[in-house]
Amino acid sequence: MEMLLSGVNSLLAIGVVLGLCLFFHEAGHFLAAKACRMGVYEFALGFGPALYKRKMRDTVYSIRSLPLGGFVRIAGMDGEDRDAPNSFYSRPWWQGLFVIVAGVLMNIVLAVLVYWTVYVFSGIPAPDSTEVIIRKVFAGDPAETGGMKVGDNIIGVGGSYRCTEIVAVDEGSLAEKMGLKAGHRVFQIGDEQVSIPGDILEQLKAAGDKPPKVWVMNGEGESIEERVFSVDPPPPSALADVPAELSGEEGDRLAKQILGARFAPLDQETAHTYISTRPDERLTLTVLRDGETVHLAVTPESKYARVGMVDDGGKLHSPHRLVGRIGITLGPRLERVGVFEGLKLGVVQSYGAVAMVILSLKAMIVGQIAAEPTGPIGIMAMTAETAKLGWAAVLTWCGFISANLAVINMLPIPPFDGGQSVLIIIEAALRRRINEALEMAVRLAGLALILVLFAWLAYGDILNLVKFRTY
Repeated sequence: MEMLLSGVNSLLAIGVVLGLCLFFHEAGHFLAAKACRMGVYEFALGFGPALYKRKMRDTVYSIRSLPLGGFVRIAGMDGEDRDAPNSFYSRPWWQGLFVIVAGVLMNIVLAVLVYWTVYVFSGIPAPDSTEVIIRKVFAGDPAETGGMKVGDNIIGVGGSYRCTEIVAVDEGSLAEKMGLKAGHRVFQIGDEQVSIPGDILEQLKAAGDKPPKVWVMNGEGESIEERVFSVDPPPPSALADVPAELSGEEGDRLAKQILGARFAPLDQETAHTYISTRPDERLTLTVLRDGETVHLAVTPESKYARVGMVDDGGKLHSPHRLVGRIGITLGPRLERVGVFEGLKLGVVQSYGAVAMVILSLKAMIVGQIAAEPTGPIGIMAMTAETAKLGWAAVLTWCGFISANLAVINMLPIPPFDGGQSVLIIIEAALRRRINEALEMAVRLAGLALILVLFAWLAYGDILNLVKFRTY
């Protein structure tokens, strides 16, 4: 029964996310066309055979059997009635451009609305929160059998109570000579992820006389190069007294002593990475429960997942790797916000999501990020996985997908809205309509390109699901 309910919940999440994103997009075109007094033949919720139809004035409103999005039929855009007074092509060029861009604008509006909903009803991370709280424990998974409970605050992993984010560097220390500064987080040594201070020393020691690259993340950086970069590794002689294996507390102490750096307390990213990098390994997690410290033993199950890494050339990529999973979700302490504060945060978060998509596309083009796009099937798989975390996570994911669609749709490729916008701007510059046959040929060529791309992406998605059982 639990598996059935989980499956239904996943399907519902897929319907909500894709349905809202596509419906809001088409609603943007519809509302803009109505505002510009263009003829709208039909506005449909969903696709497939009509379950309900009703004509109001000149528009048929319908509900279709497949509730994944919708469509709008505007006079003139399907090749008929192009010269009618209320046709898309009979209106001024700026009105046509407004109708096309309105779909993208509504995707951004949707992102703002769902983020606002999450912030107002679920809350935001408390500014002063350092807790790593277990929000959910999945039945039958290692965390449950290991005695972990919802509300536990993870304060230590493997005896370590620190992460690899640096809060201070001693003057003249080894860390300073390496180029490390306060605010830097060491996240990868060579091709291995690190999560606690002892990991840094262990990986550097294991490299021997071939010092690996030390990859650092700086959350304050504005560009990819400023956020992710490498620093000089220490000479092997500086690590002569480091044992091959370190316990958590000993690793914290030696890292501070040898590197001359002080590290921040354990955080959510550290707990996640520590567990992920130790599949099938018996671990000890320290939690704070009702004011008491409890040590729990747990063995993560081995599963495939995409892991964010940096290759030797500095390119970001996400290969499939075996990782550890214990069946929990983590989060900080939350606090509620008011309606207007939530709206402000929703706008800020939506802007950030759009900016991140644009920066990522730019980074792919210049080769800073490996092109590993996910197709519709992969997005549905990710949505189904997100559904297990709860509806706040689903709505947050919906906001990110809507922001993605806003950016992708504005690419200057027919039949995307960006391609249509370019054609309208060219016509405005030429002061005449482009030949209808030429315009149709361009659209068909763009559509063929998109269909081939979608088929290729779908093939990759299916291959990943079969081979790795994940996207």
